Formats: sequence, C-alpha cells, structure tokens
Amino acid sequence: MDSLRQHILKYIQLDVQQLDEVLSHFTPINFKKKDYVLNSGSVCHYDYYILSGALKLSQINATSGSEEVLSLAITDWWITDLDSFRNQKPAHTTIQAEQDTEVLALSREAFNSVCSQFPQMEKYFRTMTEKHLISWMNRVYMRNSLSAEERLEHFIRSYPEHYEIFPRYLIASYLGMSAEMLSKLRARKR
Repeated sequence: MDSLRQHILKYIQLDVQQLDEVLSHFTPINFKKKDYVLNSGSVCHYDYYILSGALKLSQINATSGSEEVLSLAITDWWITDLDSFRNQKPAHTTIQAEQDTEVLALSREAFNSVCSQFPQMEKYFRTMTEKHLISWMNRVYMRNSLSAEERLEHFIRSYPEHYEIFPRYLIASYLGMSAEMLSKLRARKR
C-alpha cells in the first residue's frame, strides 16, 4: 500500500489519518499469469491500482475475431473498463494478467464513499482520468498519423518498461500492426 500512498501524495495533500482512511477502502487481490480480472459481458465492479505485475485491457474485433489490445498497464498504473465501472453495465472488454499481479481494488461503492468523504480524492481521480484520456488520445493520433516504424519508435521511447515486460505480439496489437510487421521492424533496427 505504500506505493499507492506515495502515488496519491504526488497529486494531492492528505494527512496521515485521512490517507489511512482512504486506503482502508481498498482490497488487495492477487492474480496469476493468464487469470482474467474482467470478462467481456461482465460488469466491472472495481478500479485496479497495480502494486506489481502487468495487465492488459483488450477486446475482440467483431469483424475479424482477433484480439485488439487497448491498454497495457504495469506497476503504479490504474486499469479498469471505465464505462462498465462508472455505469455498472456489462463490459465490452477483458482485463487479463500477463504476469503474476498484485492489485489494490476499489469498488464503485467505495470509490463513491472515498470521493464523498475526501473531496481531494475527486481531484486525484480526475487527474488519473485526464492522464488516461491523454494517453488514449495520443494512441489514436499515433495510430492514425505515424508509420508503423514511427509508432514502434514512439512506443519504445515513451514506454520502455512496457517494451521489456509485454510479449511482442501484444505490443504489435496495441500499435495496430501484425506481429510479423513488428518482427520485420525490429530486424531492420539490428
């Protein structure tokens, strides 16, 4: 919980007692590699802060039937199906552990309670949502306007830890290219 404590304090100020109360609303959960954290069609009841490990958020393309990676999250990142979590409706995505992963889970009810009790937490979560939205917008820009080679270079430069942690086929999917294309680009760099 110390990493979440430090993460929160990077963005807002709470005293020790307030922070302890906030953290009391989180539930630690462990997932083994390949465990599903969320299945498509299920309601996402939690927002997850990753203490250790790696999770991917993906969906199945209705036309091709292939998996499309939407987000790759590592230690000190948040991950959820935001639409399902916020609106408590069935998810269109899955979240799966790519490594043994330890998270702190915050239920929707606990989220509302924390934000009601500690208005500063609204600012914290707004900041996290804004950062996430900016990341998604940059990803859309990158996929629509950069070549495959430029997308890979941007990803490696922006997310070096992700490049080391996640399998290449997931990175390829995230970047909107085939695993074969990623392999060819990597071979050219050598």
